[in-house]
Order: sequence, then C-alpha cells, then structure tokens
Amino acid sequence: MGGVINFMPPYTSPTGINSAQCRTVIPLFICPSDSAVNDAWTGQNNYTANQGGWLCDRSDQLDANAINAPTEVQTGVFYYLSQCRMRDITDGTSTTCFFSEKIRGHGIPDPKADLFVMSHQTSLDATYQACQALNAATATPLTSKWGYSWVMGENCCTLYNHVAVPNSKSCADTIFPGTMSNMAMQVSAASRHTGGVHSMTGDGAVHFVSDNIDLTVWRALGTRAGSETISSPF
Repeated sequence: MGGVINFMPPYTSPTGINSAQCRTVIPLFICPSDSAVNDAWTGQNNYTANQGGWLCDRSDQLDANAINAPTEVQTGVFYYLSQCRMRDITDGTSTTCFFSEKIRGHGIPDPKADLFVMSHQTSLDATYQACQALNAATATPLTSKWGYSWVMGENCCTLYNHVAVPNSKSCADTIFPGTMSNMAMQVSAASRHTGGVHSMTGDGAVHFVSDNIDLTVWRALGTRAGSETISSPF
C-alpha cells in the first residue's frame, strides 16, 4: 500500500477559536461497533449525512466554476451551501436517505476505512468504475484519518454519497481542475456490522441496508428529487 498523504491535520480555525470545543467527544457521534481510535484528536465522528452525488463541493445551483460536468447540481440533502427543506424532498422522506454510518480511520492504512487517491474522472459512472477498480493493497490513501473531525462539514469527516453501495471503497480525485466543486469522489457508507450498514431515512426510520442492495436502488435512495420509482427498498 502506498504511503499516507498528510491530507487532514487536526482541525482548528486560523486563530484557534473553538479549538477546545472542536475536540469535545460527543458519544452520540461514535458508533459502538467501530474500533476504538487512539489519537490526540478526540472530536471524531461515525455518522454521516447524505450528500447524494459524486462532486465534492457542488451545490444545488449551477456553478460558474464548474468545469467538470457544468450542468450537474447536487442531488442529496446535505451538501455545500445546502438550504434543503422538507418540502424539497419530493421523492418522499421514507425513500430518501438522510444519514448513514461510516468507519473512522486509525491513522494507519486500512482498506476498509481509507479514502484512496484515484485518477481524474468527469462523470458519476467513471468515478464509480475508477474507484472500484483500485487495488486497495497498492493504492495510496489520501487520508487514513476519515472521520477525525465532527466539526468539518466535508467528505473527509461528516458527508458520504451514493455513488457505490455500502462498504465499497472510498476514493477522491486529487487532480481536479480549479475548485473542489470539480472534485470527483466516491465516499461510501461503511460499518463493522456484518453485511451492511444502518441508514436513517427522512421520516426518522432506521434501516439495515445490505451490501448487496441493487446499485440503482441505492442511488435512488440518495436523491431527494430524482422521481425514481422504488418498491420496498429495505
């Protein structure tokens, strides 16, 4: 496995404001089934919000900085500059995922927890194919500290997407043009449970989602207004 890039040092604001608060352990943010992570940075997180699509900092509005897929907007619920309201969940709250689990990194390479570097991609399906094709034994982790900061509203810590089914690899394109609005990512829900993850839909119900869920169904569960027809997804 390649060496770990120092992608995510412990978070603090430029002036150190709220740095102590950011280190606060919030027990509700830690999944009991995940392995303990021993690290000086204690403000960690296992529960992630559904971003939806494959572009890191894409909002739900057309972006003047969008070079990758300029006509695409974000499809999930929680994303860059999100102001999503319940009335915007036109697919129905019972068939739209809001949150899911994700395994924290340990600071050392771990194929199940790492966020790997992949080559530059320009579409959802290309992102999926490139990430799935990576050999976790030889790929370079962008970070082995996923989930280290509950305070950071980013794909490194608090957001996941529905590019691939649960417990698939997670990958990021580091050669993106311009801003992170053009950054292709596959950030998969993941857990230490056997065979799947727990996910919460917008109606507050928690479901165990199998790793074997159909990819088309899983992607449909990740959109708030995709008008997909889903029959008994859980």
